[in-house]
Amino acid sequence: PGQPLPPLPPPSPPHTTPNPPIPSMWWYTLALSLLWLLKWIIVAILGVLTFLYFRYRMQVNEYPLRDNQGSFLAGSTAGEIRRGDAGTSLVYRAKVCQQRAPIYQTFTPLGLTRTLLVGDPDWALHLSKTANEPKSTVSYEVFKRFLGGGIFTQLNEEKWKMQRRKLSHSFSPTSVKAQHSLLQEVSENTLKHLDNSDGKEIDIEALMINLSLDFIGRS
Repeated sequence: PGQPLPPLPPPSPPHTTPNPPIPSMWWYTLALSLLWLLKWIIVAILGVLTFLYFRYRMQVNEYPLRDNQGSFLAGSTAGEIRRGDAGTSLVYRAKVCQQRAPIYQTFTPLGLTRTLLVGDPDWALHLSKTANEPKSTVSYEVFKRFLGGGIFTQLNEEKWKMQRRKLSHSFSPTSVKAQHSLLQEVSENTLKHLDNSDGKEIDIEALMINLSLDFIGRS
């Protein structure tokens, strides 16, 4: 008692444990971004499929389908290929127009495109001579890659008329008369092919296409 207390020892430095390094989370951020992107891709695909389906349902009852067969996923043209009618599809479709309906339609899978086939003579005359109906650009854009912007793939009406005027000389009576001998030769070759068929079934569509290409290629 009465004596001063000894000084307290200096405090020891605090014992600190170094924090572990935080691992990089770039892969986690990337995964979240990919999942977000995938979600919206799925939403977009479902939206497009929904639009195509309802458009198909609206159009499918407008005109008859071939044999009344067809579905949204497979379309109606797949049945023609499956039944082996692809080679003579134009001939068969003409028969369908004559026997079943003046106008009938075919669909590609998912209803992406449809084709209306007109078998009524009055409608065909109206469409070919008097109506200025717009052409579908899907098929023409594909053929443009191989044929260019010529008369067969021209969608611009004014350019088409100009090209037609330039080609009209080739189909004048004088030009056609000058090619009469060649036309007679290729026609006789076609008739010989028919005579030598021995009663076998012949694809007239393919035969006429070959005749036309033979004449055009040699003229």
